[in-house]
Amino acid sequence: MQFTAFSGTSVGRDNPPAVAKEGPGPLPQGRYYSPVMKIARYIANLAITLLLGDLLARQLAATVYAKPGTIESIRRLLMNSGVLKPDSQYDINGMLLLVILVASIAVVGVAVWLLNIGVRRYRQTRSQ
Repeated sequence: MQFTAFSGTSVGRDNPPAVAKEGPGPLPQGRYYSPVMKIARYIANLAITLLLGDLLARQLAATVYAKPGTIESIRRLLMNSGVLKPDSQYDINGMLLLVILVASIAVVGVAVWLLNIGVRRYRQTRSQ
């Protein structure tokens, strides 16, 4: 969203060489965001991260459960490493789904963060 605006007063109005003059000089060149826009960006990033993380988790879970014996292999691995006791009635399915969801959200969160850094650097180099 862009607005037509001016900066400075009298001789400093929209006069870039007068930026150093306190009072009548214009604001230095740059981007100025309102707090509402910053909060909106955070909310959008969070929503994108959660939505894409959920979609990735669903795909991974479908892949894991589509292969026969995957859950039993994970159960045997946990028993052999001593994490799970042989007579345990622990719900491995629920824990596995939770781990897949958390890992997917973390991976997508890192991707969104890196994308934001790239966009910010691109805008900085473009504005110079």
